[in-house]
Amino acid sequence: MNNEIEEILKNIVIGYQMELDRDAVGLWQVISSQEEYHLSDEDYKNSENMVLGLLGDLDKKEITTADLLKEMENFDDYIFYHAVNVCLLTAMVLKWRRKYNEDSIKNIVLGAFFSDLGMLKLEKEIFDKPETLSKEELIKIRLHPQIGYNILRTVNDVNPIVLQTVLFHHEQFDDEGYYSIPYATLPISPKIVSICSMYSALTALRPYRQPYSPPIAIKLIINSINDKFDYEVVSDFINSIGLALNNSQLFYRKGDFCILNTHEICLICEIPAADIMKPKVMVFARYDYSGKNVSAKFYDSPIEISLTKDPNRKLNSFIMRPELVDALRNKLIDRKMLNDYLYVTI
Repeated sequence: MNNEIEEILKNIVIGYQMELDRDAVGLWQVISSQEEYHLSDEDYKNSENMVLGLLGDLDKKEITTADLLKEMENFDDYIFYHAVNVCLLTAMVLKWRRKYNEDSIKNIVLGAFFSDLGMLKLEKEIFDKPETLSKEELIKIRLHPQIGYNILRTVNDVNPIVLQTVLFHHEQFDDEGYYSIPYATLPISPKIVSICSMYSALTALRPYRQPYSPPIAIKLIINSINDKFDYEVVSDFINSIGLALNNSQLFYRKGDFCILNTHEICLICEIPAADIMKPKVMVFARYDYSGKNVSAKFYDSPIEISLTKDPNRKLNSFIMRPELVDALRNKLIDRKMLNDYLYVTI
């Protein structure tokens, strides 16, 4: 049993990199009112009106920006509605953070909308390709932030916040983004937009897969903490709009398996009243990872920990692979541990 757990743990440590890398390639949104977990048509219309309202407030000298909006709308519905979706998500996060004035919010949201402007210069066939993209196609996709930046830079008096958001929205926490820019040197706007874009991409119907539900998409984003995304920015995203995205329901529940930044494996035992990212957990094992070797040690007795009260422990990922969930459950049953939580199904 331990060998089975240790083998599958390698996949957890590696994470869902292949899924997320494929989804990061093209960020476009397909509107589908048939899927209950999509925003409604009214929500999309309201968000579109919000974007148009922002552009309506621009000075006449910035009229070229409005023309670009219409160009995106005419170019491709996928690109346009993804942009509108990311605008809405970004605006909601910014409002929740309460750290920005209206001008800053306007410019960050504009940057969110135009983050994929560079896609207009690429072949549309790439967007619809169900097969794995070629190296040449990947290179073209990775150029779209620079292309969008170059387009906007020609517009008179475009705010630097807009340009920074467009250019850097594919940089990553591990400094392995499109242009390998050190994450610590980046402004906050592309970091927020990057997460909103990823959520929009994960919940969209793609040529090569069905859309993920909001709970799974949010968990996949959490599983990329300290890889693609920063913990604090992910926490803000989830605490600001996580409930709204999932019909006022939490994306996890009691009995879910998760892993902490300390490499401890645990079960969620109590839902927090305030910070969604800080539940009370029962820690029952710890794994060590070095290269390709993974070893797991189960504790004699589980330890109850409130992440709200422990500043050194943070939620780092959820265990989602059914085979590992089953292996952990069987191990806990064998050891007669935490049986009160094991009735919960994933």
